[in-house]
Amino acid sequence: MMRFDTYMFVFIYLCFAILPLSSSSVVQIVHEHENIQPHNLNVESGRKPGSIMLTIVNDGPTILGANTTYYATVSSLPNPGAKYICYWSELKCGKLMPTWSTTELISNKCNTTSRYNCTQNLGDHTMLLRILHKGSMKEIATSISTVEITEYMNVKLSVQQDGTVCNTTDKCLVTTKKSVQMTVDIHDPSNFFKDAFIEYDWLYGDGNSELSVEPMVLYNYSTPGSYEVQVNLTAFLQDEERTEKSGYLTYYIDLLDAVSNLTITGSSKTTVGSVGQYNVSCNGSVPVSFCWSMVHHTQDNSTIDNDTCIWTVSSPFCNDTFKYRFNTTGTYHLRVKAINDVSLLISETSIDVKLAPVVAASITAGLVFGILIGIIFSIVSITIVVQSYRKDRMRHVEVANFDFQRNETNESSLSNFARRLRTMVTPPPSSREEQLYLFGQKPNVARELDVL
Repeated sequence: MMRFDTYMFVFIYLCFAILPLSSSSVVQIVHEHENIQPHNLNVESGRKPGSIMLTIVNDGPTILGANTTYYATVSSLPNPGAKYICYWSELKCGKLMPTWSTTELISNKCNTTSRYNCTQNLGDHTMLLRILHKGSMKEIATSISTVEITEYMNVKLSVQQDGTVCNTTDKCLVTTKKSVQMTVDIHDPSNFFKDAFIEYDWLYGDGNSELSVEPMVLYNYSTPGSYEVQVNLTAFLQDEERTEKSGYLTYYIDLLDAVSNLTITGSSKTTVGSVGQYNVSCNGSVPVSFCWSMVHHTQDNSTIDNDTCIWTVSSPFCNDTFKYRFNTTGTYHLRVKAINDVSLLISETSIDVKLAPVVAASITAGLVFGILIGIIFSIVSITIVVQSYRKDRMRHVEVANFDFQRNETNESSLSNFARRLRTMVTPPPSSREEQLYLFGQKPNVARELDVL
């Protein structure tokens, strides 16, 4: 909202302007700081509203005693080849009559610089711009720009850690036990404080303070929590009056413990079909999100599962439990990521999966049983072959009942049996003496003749 002196200035301008508004002029107002949309005050016959756009910006806010520069841009001029004048006017130091200045419009742009030394200019200050045709002095557009004139230095604080800059202007989230870089930035586009000696009094919010002459400090917070950082600045200007300017700022920093000591516990050896349970624990500020992934490597080192989260959970504690069923043999790599608002930590472990002992014993018993069956079958086969061979040999052998008592009724039969027996057991000897020798008898012609 514009101050009362702004309205007074506009009223005086309308009453005492040297160049009155032309009834055929096209006028637009663009107010940057209060987001007022351009609107048509007067429309030239045959010209569409809004055909000329005049925009003004400034490099404020500005501390009292410094310069402010205004930049104007005009688009869609009715006669681009003509020359135009930028007519600047403002109320300064409480005067009722405006202060005027003119600059030439070059390449549709013009600017002016103004210094504010009076306390009456503190707060919102308005600059009015009129674009005039240089030949006819007709006004073709007008606009205003508002700048804030401050009593104190305009400063802001930037905070970064490990190269990451906080993306907020009033609050930042960083990690404990690491250096936090804090830098004061003084808004001074006119180089008002270029040669000034500036002191920085730092209050870190944890009971510690520091006085420095550099705009940047490094500080390490050891305990998590929310801290209010205050910086008080004092600038000693190198002018005749040795003017002092001051400034201050307040900034809020939230400190969290980074995740550390991430540990996975659970069996590193298991069997196919079993369900493994693995626990993870850590230190750090909560909440902590856990991302579990399982990568399976076969014997040829090919990857079965992708390294993606198969289980994700946000825990109010720095621990979690994960279960997984192993369906095939091989080496598994279990990986868990622990993430909180300021850090990420990864831990992993390997798991060797083999066949269950019961399965292995069954396979061994089956092999032994098969071998025994083979041995028994071989023995039976050999026995059958031997028995068949023996039966085949015995078909050619006649069994006799030996009766060595001499009997006349059996002499003929006995004589025939002895003859057949000698023929079957031994080959025919070459001589009679050899036959008697085979039967263990001495040659006795009389006995042999008697027997025969």
